[in-house]
Amino acid sequence: MAETQFALTEKKLRVDLSTEFARSQIAMDGGKNTISGSMLSQQDFSRKLTQLFVKDSVFSTHPFVFRSRNEEDSNSDLVVDQFAGDGHLKILIIPVRSAAEPFFRVNIFYQSFFVLPNGEHVAPSLELQAFYKRAVRSFSKRTLNIEVFSKRFIRIEKPLLETGEDIIGALKVSFQKK
Repeated sequence: MAETQFALTEKKLRVDLSTEFARSQIAMDGGKNTISGSMLSQQDFSRKLTQLFVKDSVFSTHPFVFRSRNEEDSNSDLVVDQFAGDGHLKILIIPVRSAAEPFFRVNIFYQSFFVLPNGEHVAPSLELQAFYKRAVRSFSKRTLNIEVFSKRFIRIEKPLLETGEDIIGALKVSFQKK
């Protein structure tokens, strides 16, 4: 599994998501419809943790698989099956409350294996790995890689560091269980 973490302003988050994934299909827990990546700029990420699942024709030919959160209740919320198919990126967006405007902790990653419909376990394709690296390079523009915890680095957008707020402290608090 590869993972990169960021701390981004809302503006950079929206621009990077809608630009980098403009031609991708995006799924979110709670529904069975996918949206175009270009629609991400219209989503509200400010209230709660949001999970996005990204598929792109560059690395995937399989559709998303949705499952009922409660197998016994077909009317329950749907969630994306995180292992089914030939691969996807996963993006976690976590609002971080600070003294001024909120910012977002963003994790971009892919899993170490996926399960094809025939039950075969497959490693992430080279195309998925290249897609991930390209996305990370794009999101990394105008960020600094800063050690927030011992040996744990987060790429923090430069304007956040220039606000005079304790961004590192706010990030540390965002990792605490509530």
